[in-house]
Amino acid sequence: MDRRARPGRTNQPGVTRPRALGLGLLCGIVLGLPFAVEALQPFAWVSAVPFLVVLATARMGHGLLFSYAAGVAFIGTGCVWLADLSWFFVLVCAANYGIYFLSYALVPLVLRRAPALPLWTYVPLLGTFSESVRETLGAFETTWWALGYTQARALSLIQIAEWTGVAGVSLLLLLANAVLADVVLALSRRARVPATAAAPAAWSLYAGGMLAGTLVLAAVIVGRARLGQVRAAIHDGPTVLLVQGNVPVESKTRDDFAPWMLDNQVDVTRAGLRPGVALVAWPETMPIRPEDPRKAAALRRIAEAIKTPLLMGAIGITVEDGVTRQANSAFLLSESGRVQKRYDKQALVAFGEYVPLVSRFTWLRRAVGEHLLGTYRGFDPFLRPGTEYSLFPLTHGGRALRFAVLICYEDVLPGMTRTFAGMGADFFLLISNENFFGLREMDQHADMAVFRAIETRRPVLRATNTGRTCLIDPTGSVTSRIDRRVAGTLRTAVPLSSITPALPVTQALFGWACGVAAGIVMALACWKRSGVRAG
Repeated sequence: MDRRARPGRTNQPGVTRPRALGLGLLCGIVLGLPFAVEALQPFAWVSAVPFLVVLATARMGHGLLFSYAAGVAFIGTGCVWLADLSWFFVLVCAANYGIYFLSYALVPLVLRRAPALPLWTYVPLLGTFSESVRETLGAFETTWWALGYTQARALSLIQIAEWTGVAGVSLLLLLANAVLADVVLALSRRARVPATAAAPAAWSLYAGGMLAGTLVLAAVIVGRARLGQVRAAIHDGPTVLLVQGNVPVESKTRDDFAPWMLDNQVDVTRAGLRPGVALVAWPETMPIRPEDPRKAAALRRIAEAIKTPLLMGAIGITVEDGVTRQANSAFLLSESGRVQKRYDKQALVAFGEYVPLVSRFTWLRRAVGEHLLGTYRGFDPFLRPGTEYSLFPLTHGGRALRFAVLICYEDVLPGMTRTFAGMGADFFLLISNENFFGLREMDQHADMAVFRAIETRRPVLRATNTGRTCLIDPTGSVTSRIDRRVAGTLRTAVPLSSITPALPVTQALFGWACGVAAGIVMALACWKRSGVRAG
């Protein structure tokens, strides 16, 4: 075939190095809009089309620059709410997580070797694998910004997460985007080079469209059937009172406001407390240290005021090798105010709860000013991560229940909820602060909890300081909630379920299996093309 008729050569406009950066930033912003604007979440079905179309016309070197620029813009658009805290953190997140988009730079290389290979045959697999790698490898593992999270309200569709995790929904979205991108590229190539053999055959485009439509329809049909099964297995458990105090960030970071904050939390709690409540849940980092003997009187006053077992977040103290370390902890207090159980947060937030590398060395922490940094806007960047999974006891109707506490960021990592569910957790109780961030962060975080409920078929209760405080049942439905940035309580019976996922291991392996499949498809396509040229 004439070299001039091949994509990315003289008959294609291509992406030059000067344009790669600008186009990458623009395409990344478009791709990130479903995360930045709630009303645009359905746009995720087409938002990757510009990115894939431009990528398919790029040379390998330009593809690297374009892919990274798109990744930076995508992450930056999705986490623009971090600007309420600092634009520095927006840039750090974007620069770090944008690296995972470099895998897309393989697309120009594959198209150079196999120009007629449709994008839909391997790009969705490659993208899903990239999201899974971001969850398990790297400096700061996360599933935040997984494309599938944009469909948190499409309950019938996302029930497949029970078997695939959020990766399965991301795969469907990327498949739809890739098929549309193939159609755009085919029309564009034929308009410029009418007789070229480089464009995918028409039958392959029809096949891609049929596959995407069939998989989406099958997911919806299976999801609706599964919804009925799960709903039939739900029964009422103990009544829990979730408290949203809505303490302003300015008050949260000042020690002299601690007594007022506790009094405010007690007042809000008592306003919503009714007979029959088995547990009260307060958000993380309340301004009291339950293990400090000097705080015993304050704890007794709180206990006397609410007369109900209380789960609260606060700072826990641990002594390691003679060195006192602090932890972001959850404490279960009895009706008398005594500490019954404690759990330390394991997945700490970088720069907010630990500083990479610096936190590992005592002398280095002291050199950079441990106490000075710890006073910045209420952050304590040298917390000790927890190392033990533990469940909290709760009795209901003569039955001993157990629930797992997740602190803030921990519900972003599906592996943690799978571990707790495997230990026998009957439900999850997430406690979070979130008053440092913009409103969109609260909704994004709650959307991820929807998937954790589906993956484990366990309800997720969220008790936050400013929102979203809500209840998510085992189907992933948000059945009740409190508005953001208002003070109030949510009293609800925990919707327990007798259903457990049959094969939770597939959730962890699905994304990696997509990576293996993508590698096989790309390798075979390039090998076949090399064989044809050699012949």
